[in-house]
Parts: sequence; C-alpha cells; structure tokens
Amino acid sequence: MKDKLSKSWRIIFAIIIAIYIIVVIFFAYSIVNIPKNYSQVQTSQTNKVKSELENAIDLNQQNFFRDLEDKYAIEFVVMDNNKNIIYSTIPITKNTDFKNSLSENAVSYEEYYEYKNNNSVYSVWLLEYYLSPQSTFDAWSFSLFISVAVLVSLNFIVVVILFSKFIKPLERLRDNIYKLSQYQLNLIDTNNKTEYDQISKKLVHFAKDLEGYIDNSTIEYTTLEKNLQIQNEKLEYKNKLVASMTHDLKGAVNIIALQTDTMLETTSNNTIKDINKSSKKLITDINEISNIIYKDEYSMDLIEIDVTNVVLNILEKYTIQLERKNIDVEVIADDIIKVKTNKYSIVQIIDNAISNIVMYAKENSDAVIELDLNHNRLNLSFYNESNEFSEVELKSVFKLFFRRSNDKLGTGTGLYTVKRLVEELQGTVNFINKDKGVELQIEVVVE
Repeated sequence: MKDKLSKSWRIIFAIIIAIYIIVVIFFAYSIVNIPKNYSQVQTSQTNKVKSELENAIDLNQQNFFRDLEDKYAIEFVVMDNNKNIIYSTIPITKNTDFKNSLSENAVSYEEYYEYKNNNSVYSVWLLEYYLSPQSTFDAWSFSLFISVAVLVSLNFIVVVILFSKFIKPLERLRDNIYKLSQYQLNLIDTNNKTEYDQISKKLVHFAKDLEGYIDNSTIEYTTLEKNLQIQNEKLEYKNKLVASMTHDLKGAVNIIALQTDTMLETTSNNTIKDINKSSKKLITDINEISNIIYKDEYSMDLIEIDVTNVVLNILEKYTIQLERKNIDVEVIADDIIKVKTNKYSIVQIIDNAISNIVMYAKENSDAVIELDLNHNRLNLSFYNESNEFSEVELKSVFKLFFRRSNDKLGTGTGLYTVKRLVEELQGTVNFINKDKGVELQIEVVVE
C-alpha cells in the first residue's frame, strides 16, 4: 500500500512538472513574439487605413473623412488637382509641407502619395501614430493572464503537497528526536514492544544512516572540488597547448608560402598558385586566432583596411551557397579602396549585407556590389534580384524583428544590426526597390 501511494505521488509530481514546463514555454513564446505581432498589427492597420481613406476620397463626403479621424489615431490631408485642401485633420494653412508639422517620435508610419480616381488626381499625406499600448496588448493580455494564473495555481498545489507530505512528517520527526534527546540512547531497550521503544529503535537506525549520508556527501564534495581543480589545470594546459600549436602551425605554413613563392619565380603552375594563395589566407586566419587567444577583447581602434579585399574574402566564404543558387555577383570598385575605420564593424556590415543576398536573391539571378570612396565618405551598395517590397515594408525593414510574411529564413535582426553599426560609424543606410529587385545603400564616415 505504501509503495503504491509513493508511486502515485511521483506520477502526480511528474504531471505537475510537465504542465509547468509547457505553460512556461508558452508564456516565454508569447513574450518573445510580442514585437513581431505588434509589427504585424501595425502594418495591417496601415493597409486598412489607406484602403478606407481612398474609399472616402471616391465617395467625397465629409462625414466619411470625419469617421476616419474619429476611428483611428491618424492625421491626414487630401488635396485636389489644384492643391486645394478637401479635408485636413490638422490646422495647416499652407499646403507646401506637412512632413515637419509633428514630432517623428510618436509616428509609426508616414507617406505622401498621389491617388488617381477617374480623371482626377488627389494628393494625399497620411501620418499614423503608434498604436496605443492598451489597445495593442489587450489581445495578448488574456492569454498571459491565464498563463500566470495556471503557474500560481501549480505553485500553490506544490506548496500544499510539500507541506502535507514533507514538512509535517519532519515536524513529527523533530518532536520525536527532542523526546529521545532527554535519554541516553545506548540504555534504551529496543527489545521491548512498546510504541515508544519501536520509534526509538527506528530513530537510532535513521541517525546512523544519516551520519553515513553526511560522510558520503563530504567525500563526494571533496572529490568534486578536486575534479574541478584538475579540470581548471587541464583547461589552462589546453590553452597553452593551443597557443603553442598555433605558433608552430604558423611557422610551417610560412615555410610553405615561402617555398611556393620561390617556385612561382620559375613556373606558373596553377596548382602551386592555389597552394600559395591558400597558405597566405591560412596565415591571416592564424593571426586572427592568435589575437583571440592573447587578447581579452577585440580592439576598437581605427585600422587601415582594404575594403575591396574584405568584400572579396567574404564572397569567397559564401562561394558554395552562391554556386548552389547560381547567383552571379559582380563587384564594381576601384582596384584599391583603403580606409581607416573600425575593422570589425565594417566586416560585420558587409557580411550581413552579403548574407542577405545569399538568402533572399532569386535563383539563377544577378547581384551587384558597388564600392566608392568620396573624400572621407565610403559608399557601399548591395543589389540583388528579389520580389518588390511594398511602401509599408520599406519603411519597416530596419525595425527589430521585422520579417516579411513569407520569410522562413530570417530572424528579423540582420538589417537592424546593419543600421545600428552604420549609425555608430556616423553613417546613413537606405533600402529601396530598384529595377528587378532591391538595393541596400550604405554611407559611412572614414579616415
């Protein structure tokens, strides 16, 4: 009976833990997806507002415009062919510039465009405020509330079980030990059949077992401490060994590079050229590994780099993926573009941009990378054939967690990271539709 009861409680605990884990995962998933869902709701509302606004222009009735103004957190101005204001939500008398009328900090979307209806062309300026947090998160708050309620309930159940199955027995055990402490245990006759003697006998055995467990725990702790010390010594030895092997490897590769240099003076064999090229690239990689081993962090000092060479090296890294999708990449640049800048930021920007081409360019298509240095301004552009972006998507590509609805590859952080790094280099970044695809335009300040 006792074994069955113990087994049933183990099953109950396992079920509670499983439910707890599922609820925690659901809770975490809901929180992580809030930025993505918020962006999708904002984009969906923008498309809906534009559709209803154009419908109001078709009907040309003031009450429809007023309904839009009351229904959404927006500002808009509609003008006819002669630039006369048909309807405006803000007190502006001049129709030359609406863009600077409001602070951009509260604006999630802004657009100025022309809308054609039959033979009339209307000029429309639309500005949309960020959605109210209250209205935006109402849809998610219920599920989050349920998750929290379930977790609180599970915690309460676990506390009740622990109290009834563990705390109370321990309290009884404490009382019995206190009673036994009033006597000398070695004088107790455990052969008697009284209830007290039977309890005493069991408690004596329990005390001996507990003493054995404590001794074993001490031994295990000491053993663990020694093992940790041994592991630390092994790790230190491995670091020294890696540093030594890296140094030895660099020496061997240097010899190969020097020997192939000598051989190339008397021959033009392509295989030797490839070995020489690979050896020198490997030396560069070994130097980078040495920097990581011997320095706690990367240097943020300005370093002179050949930007063209950086682009070509990164392209070489993606050779297999580019060949698999049959993407032909053309690099347009002067032979040498050397600048002084933060090397690691520039490499990360170019790597992210080329990674976008690899992931999103159409198969059997062309891509173009252009490099240009104008005084202290380095201009980079990355073009690839892709499906056209809508105006709403173009204004959202640099936001954290933004992804197109059919995007199964990205994480929504690539272009956000590019924009952040470009701004750290006092530069600007833009993303536009161009020809048959899209183009990422970057300008950074260099020395």
